[in-house]
Amino acid sequence: MTTSAKQDFLSRILVLNDALTEQSVMDFTPSDVKHNSIARMLRNGLAVVAFATLEDFIKSRSSEILNQIGTTGIQFRQLPEKLRNAVTFESIKALQYQVSIIDENTDKIAYIQSMCKKIASTALPPIDIMDHSFAYEQANVNAETIKKILLSFGVIDPWKQISNLSNNAGLTALSLDIIFKNAANRRHRAAHVANTITPQNDIIGFVKEAIGIAFGFDALISYSYSKIKVLDPTYISSTSPFITSTMVKTRKIVFDQNKWKLYGSGQTRAQTSNIDKAYVIQMGINKCRAGREMLLVYNENGMVIDWFDNHT
Repeated sequence: MTTSAKQDFLSRILVLNDALTEQSVMDFTPSDVKHNSIARMLRNGLAVVAFATLEDFIKSRSSEILNQIGTTGIQFRQLPEKLRNAVTFESIKALQYQVSIIDENTDKIAYIQSMCKKIASTALPPIDIMDHSFAYEQANVNAETIKKILLSFGVIDPWKQISNLSNNAGLTALSLDIIFKNAANRRHRAAHVANTITPQNDIIGFVKEAIGIAFGFDALISYSYSKIKVLDPTYISSTSPFITSTMVKTRKIVFDQNKWKLYGSGQTRAQTSNIDKAYVIQMGINKCRAGREMLLVYNENGMVIDWFDNHT
């Protein structure tokens, strides 16, 4: 399933990646003082945009999933306990914060009534979960927020699972919770410390890391939602997180020897090979849909430029 959150994230992060190749953000010789000062300021801005792009994806994708839960027919008592808590009394924190920052031209009373109606819907079916329950209770998304969201959906040791999925996709090789925290610190310095110098390579590296975090998060929350959607008895009866990265199966499409090739997880022989990229993607989607797998699409340079979720 193609989501608006994913499309928005990829379009923004890939434009950011292109922006990092412009001379305007590169340092010249030390004697080019004016240019280098401008480049430094532009890089600081890009560091803020890069982190905000990932933050927005986490919030938007979580909201999409919460909106979809109400269409499954599941009863509120059947949801994991952490998720029930998050979308009821913990969502009040998000509601309070959002009201404090809402535009003065917006009808605050109508907003509160709308959100409270969603919270109250959890008492009787059909449920209509408040889509601002996760990551809307403060100004910025932090590593603990992401962990909390996935724990609520039954994912065990969330950052480890995100890192595993990203590593298996060849995007990163380190623990992504550390990378996320470093990016958050870099964003804070770039936004609030006037003399901050953000290296170009730091932002270039974060583009790939952000894609890894977004993909891993999406794969795990989508897999969890797929269990809710079919009222999976194991998922419903579980009293503690149990979902791991090994449960998420993936295929990938890469460009090799002037052809687009589809590979299964861990396979070295292509399942499909063709010069027509669109054809290979469609074949990949069909195979992944049958096996309820994720499909990763890489470009000619080995960067992930899209993925398709066949769980939701």
